[in-house]
Amino acid sequence: MLTGLSGSGKTLLACAYARALHGDHAERQRENLLVVPVQPGWHDPTPLLGYLNPLLGALMQALEPARLHFCWRVVDDVLAFLARLCQSETLAPAMALDEIVYGKILPKLRRDDSRRFRKALHGCRQALEAHDCPRSAGKVDDLLQDLVETGSARFWR
Repeated sequence: MLTGLSGSGKTLLACAYARALHGDHAERQRENLLVVPVQPGWHDPTPLLGYLNPLLGALMQALEPARLHFCWRVVDDVLAFLARLCQSETLAPAMALDEIVYGKILPKLRRDDSRRFRKALHGCRQALEAHDCPRSAGKVDDLLQDLVETGSARFWR
């Protein structure tokens, strides 16, 4: 079990350890981690993966060069949230995805200005716009504006 402050490198250490133990196999497995088995009492997540996989994959690709990645635990939270909302028919899946990305992933994007961070935020902005997540894309615009005005970006300002 690893403990530490958010952003201290726990996930990076675990991934490096997995790669050291399993080499390329760990990288191939990483692509399959979004396929979550159905547990008793859960809504079948398979239809939701059509909404989830492309966006989360694009966000991970945009964030990886800046070493800003969200924990796989967040993927479980996102999937569970989408399943609950779709069962209750409160929100359409695309709108629900925008809400959960806004609440669970974007708050983790914080850092002082750097070329890598700006590039990562621009990549996130493009991914969010391409996957019809206007609220989240707007928040990334706010983060980019904060970089210009203050030299750093934090979700909670």
